[in-house]
Amino acid sequence: MNTLHRKHQGACNHKVPLFAGLLALGIILTSSSRADLIYMKDGFVIEGKVRRDHQLELDPTTKEPVSYPRGLFQVDDGTRRIHFLPSQARIAEREEATREEKFTSSKVIFIPHNRPMPSIWEIVQTDSWDENWDRGFIFKGPTGVVGLKQHMGALTPTWARVDAANRHRWGCMYLTREFSDATLRGLLDSNPESTDKAGLPAADRISRKMRRIDFWLQAGRFAEASRETESLKTLGPDTQKQASEASATIARVRAREDLEKIKLLVSGHQFKQAGKALQTFPEQAAADKVASEYRSIRSDMDALSERERECLELLTWTESGLKAQDELKRPLSELKAEFHPDGMERLEIFLGQARSARKAAGNKEPSERAGELAALAVTGWYVGNAGADKSAIVASELASLRRLMIQYLASKDPNQRASILGQIRQLLTRRKFEDLCLMLPHLPPVQPESKPATTLREVQPPPTEPGAPRYAIQVPPDYHHGRAWPVLVALHASGETLADHAAKWSKAAADNGYILLLPLWEIGGPKAGYAYSPREHDAVLDAIRAVKMTHNVDSDRVFLFGFESGANAAFDIGLSHPDHFAGIMPMSGGGFYFSQAYWRNAQSTPFYVVNGDYSGELNAKNRDIFSNWAGRSFNMLWIQYKGRGIEWFAGEVPNIFDWMRVKKRSFPLNALGNVGGGPLGTEFRTSRPTDNRFFWLQADELMPSSQNTGMRYNPAVSPATLSGWIDPATNKAYLKTTGCSQVRLLICRNAKGESLLRLDKPVSIQHQLRTIWNQKKVEPSLETLMEDQRLRGDRSVQVMLDATFKP
Repeated sequence: MNTLHRKHQGACNHKVPLFAGLLALGIILTSSSRADLIYMKDGFVIEGKVRRDHQLELDPTTKEPVSYPRGLFQVDDGTRRIHFLPSQARIAEREEATREEKFTSSKVIFIPHNRPMPSIWEIVQTDSWDENWDRGFIFKGPTGVVGLKQHMGALTPTWARVDAANRHRWGCMYLTREFSDATLRGLLDSNPESTDKAGLPAADRISRKMRRIDFWLQAGRFAEASRETESLKTLGPDTQKQASEASATIARVRAREDLEKIKLLVSGHQFKQAGKALQTFPEQAAADKVASEYRSIRSDMDALSERERECLELLTWTESGLKAQDELKRPLSELKAEFHPDGMERLEIFLGQARSARKAAGNKEPSERAGELAALAVTGWYVGNAGADKSAIVASELASLRRLMIQYLASKDPNQRASILGQIRQLLTRRKFEDLCLMLPHLPPVQPESKPATTLREVQPPPTEPGAPRYAIQVPPDYHHGRAWPVLVALHASGETLADHAAKWSKAAADNGYILLLPLWEIGGPKAGYAYSPREHDAVLDAIRAVKMTHNVDSDRVFLFGFESGANAAFDIGLSHPDHFAGIMPMSGGGFYFSQAYWRNAQSTPFYVVNGDYSGELNAKNRDIFSNWAGRSFNMLWIQYKGRGIEWFAGEVPNIFDWMRVKKRSFPLNALGNVGGGPLGTEFRTSRPTDNRFFWLQADELMPSSQNTGMRYNPAVSPATLSGWIDPATNKAYLKTTGCSQVRLLICRNAKGESLLRLDKPVSIQHQLRTIWNQKKVEPSLETLMEDQRLRGDRSVQVMLDATFKP
């Protein structure tokens, strides 16, 4: 379930297409009806009241200040302001507000002075809530350490309002899911509106108990709702019917949530976990619609399981017909070990032929056709179903080619790699270069872990490689080397241990089917902070590459998160290397230094930025960078928590996974940046020699006048710029750069076979007014392709050839 949107049953909905974005949002802003839901073009949904920033201007006639709607659009959900781009919105859906239980405090807070609340740079201590709904709160700000008392003024199943009770006039908002069951239970037990007292009339006690049941149910805390229901039964025999009805309602809503969890497991391709959950699903308690959907999912899963069983059975049957010395014995055995249901489409031709052969053979071994069937299975598995071939010679050659490719990618010895490359060239005299390209996306990890860790495991550099990256990793419960999995790269706060930060993500990553990777990026030691150095970039990027060596990673679904100083790093690393990531999620950090110069580099990489509006300078920096993004319609969301500072927002974890679920890396093949855009252009920018590759354009050398460093950052330095576009009709690349002394065009293709330029036709390259290549006949370079794969491990992007020149 999308956690930025809680869809309530029985609501009255009215959908409004967002024609031209701004026009429809203007209708919503002026409408008396509440526009609750905004559907983004990528399928993500946000909920709240649509607003727009206002700006004060003096009326030229009256000289009175007038407020005009101008600036960023936002959805206000009470707790947060979710800034979004109208151009990224698709549909607005109006919905009746659903009544929620609300418990309030009658305490009147009086603060005689109007002392402004300082920025909250760090939360030092938060005490437990007492029986008066008060707690102590200590934080660091611009004036040092400040202590005050907080009072909770209101609590609902979705949000809570907390106010300062002394020192400052200040209030802040929390999502209720940021509080534990025990904390919420203590608050309800001590509130006069919800506490159960023995001396109250029976009707009042029952009413309060029912309100508490509703609260827990609306908050999705089913165990607590059931606990209250059991307590309701103790209030007398007249409550038995109400308790029974409440139990049925809890079971019905819980079944709906259980089904959502099953759907989450299925969408994350964790079929074993989904199968276990389906076996324990409470079908009898579910509503008819939910039960029907459950049966449909169960039927689909049963069919998938049966196809998987049949496929493995046919592979084993085929293998039994091969002689011990048959060259296809080993490839077929490896196929069975790598097999995952996601790859069955590559075996469709084999499955059809094997079914027919087994039917014709009865219970006998397929001795006559075993070789053909094995060849079909092996070739289909290697290059895809369309390339399946019944020739044992072809299958054997492809198996040899694949084995050499894996050896090359795993080798650390340049002499050994040169020898392997020669053997590959020899094989390619009999096989097509295209075969090699088709095999790359389906390769297993080149150094696979024998037992991938489903619990957190810290990886230390081996003694022979002290400079190797340090990181922690956790794989999802159903991880298998035969399928490519998405990765969440989480950058810890300064001074935070990898284990402590992993605890914030571990369960959600496992539930959503993500590899969780935590690089130790703080190379200066604990509390050293982020220094904007290439070494810190390498600590993160090398960890990603190391995991690609040992695990099967979906390079189109690698996401980068950062918290506090780690968020500063996420901004910087994400904007410096945007072609590595499907999305960037900084929390309680800002776009400082290089990020202010590099903001254009986010044109193809979406951001999900989270901070509190009392976080000081970083809030202002994020507004600046988001305003620039909004002016260019980049795909971004900026979430501001009201009254909050630099802190961990636990309620955003499910939202972030919902946002990632619909994201894949964008790899533009037609254009990079806006050639000749001037101040309003979107050329990619770089000021460090290591921030040099942007999809298919690379700056091998930067002019000294364009270079900057984190130690001596100078905002007056103009970064180098790179942009280009492709004319498919003439097979020509048009490039423009400034501040670069050597440039490289990477002629690449994606996993779908779509190419930047066609290499079967003459290629032309023009850099500004200079012709680099004019109708040049070229061929793919084996060494270029394999070296790029070795260095980056990106199976989704294949660099077929490069062209290097000095502008």
